[in-house]
Amino acid sequence: MIESMTSRWSAPEIEEPVPGLEPEGGPRLVKRCPRCGEQMPAESRICHYCLTSLADVAPEPIELPPDAGPVNVWQRLRRVPARRWLQLIAVAALAGFIYTQCFWPAPSRDEASGSRSLSVAPQVWAGPGADPGSTRVTAASPPLHGETVWIRTLDSEITAPLVADETAIYVAHRDARLVAYATADGGELWTLPVPGQLDNSPVVAGDTLYAALRSGGLVAIEARSGRERWRSDTGQDILSGPMVVDGVVWVAGRGSMFAYDAENGELLGSAESGDTVLALGEIAVGAERVVFHSWRRLHFFSIESGQHEFFGRFSLGRHVAAGHGLVVGVSDFGMLAFEEDVDQPWWEGLRRAWFWAYLWGLAPPTPSQPYRWVKPLGCEPLAPVLQPEQVVAACANGRVLALATDDGRTLWELSGPRLVDDPTLIAQGLLLVEKSALVVVDPRTGDERDRRALEGVTLSQVLVTSGGVYITTVGGELRALR
Repeated sequence: MIESMTSRWSAPEIEEPVPGLEPEGGPRLVKRCPRCGEQMPAESRICHYCLTSLADVAPEPIELPPDAGPVNVWQRLRRVPARRWLQLIAVAALAGFIYTQCFWPAPSRDEASGSRSLSVAPQVWAGPGADPGSTRVTAASPPLHGETVWIRTLDSEITAPLVADETAIYVAHRDARLVAYATADGGELWTLPVPGQLDNSPVVAGDTLYAALRSGGLVAIEARSGRERWRSDTGQDILSGPMVVDGVVWVAGRGSMFAYDAENGELLGSAESGDTVLALGEIAVGAERVVFHSWRRLHFFSIESGQHEFFGRFSLGRHVAAGHGLVVGVSDFGMLAFEEDVDQPWWEGLRRAWFWAYLWGLAPPTPSQPYRWVKPLGCEPLAPVLQPEQVVAACANGRVLALATDDGRTLWELSGPRLVDDPTLIAQGLLLVEKSALVVVDPRTGDERDRRALEGVTLSQVLVTSGGVYITTVGGELRALR
């Protein structure tokens, strides 16, 4: 019995010839472990029993053991469990990592107490991109050829895109004020001091206006009176604007996403992205994800859980839009399109090491990001117009392209005078804002359909609703066309 056990536990690795043997059948070479005394094949770099390094151990002729007795057998039996325990611990750690990353349910944010969402009726322009996804698509049929019914001279520059409901136009001024001007006559309805200035637009959801402050505050304001309803503090600097969907106010700070109850300002949840750079511009909310961008990345968060789920590399980002299962980011380099439900690839955490291995010729090139397509633009980009079948990319130099959402191919392209504001899809067609004209082109072909010249006026911003067209000029005027 002892002989059979001894035969079983003798090292099988040295039964076959190994490099280092003399061709005429000379003595086999092995390495003896300095810790446990076991003999390993000459090419071994670690002991297979106790995992001690054998890199500095010189090979020596094999020493055949004498007939083993019971003591030798029990010594071997004591060593084997130690080795097996190390293997089991390693396997358990790997299994735990895979489970927590792939199958462990993500922590969920708290449920909102209401269902308030960004207003999207044709009579309003409630956010910087018209809807929660910032697609810049509206059903409004604005009176582009209307008469100028009033002019208001502004006493301070504007720091963010205009938003409006049926009663008021909400303007962020450089002198640290948020002002509501009446759509009826341009009269001032109320003024609210804000610390520093607003760097992005407030948003309108029902009868409430929501604004994010540089100091980290999130403020809910009664739209009719300007009275503060509630205020919460994120504890981070904020340069991006908020977005309200299904009772939740989403706001992004320094690499973090926060979810607040739109009714009372209670924090429902927050998540880190791993990026410490400030979020910029608008937040886009799709069917499953909330997306913001910094100057170097696009960050995707789950609507259901609020947790960070994906990031895309996105240098010098300018705008983001989400809708129809697609997320589009626009930067100074071009346009990137991702599936909204994209997942982080397993190799992303190894990208840096992989890149260096590639430079040393030890690995293939690092894989590309899992985007649907990419389109270089080579211009100063404006905000995109996202539709189910195409996305419009416009440049300040007057270049406009329509790209297919499925593969990014160019459907049509036109070049015209310089554009001063972002394009918008309205009921009449694609609205382009030139220096002194409002131009409508066919969104299917790019052919011009209509043009409204505004003599003696240099445009800065244009806001469109079915109730009126509101424009700001380089000279500091706010005008209404009806």
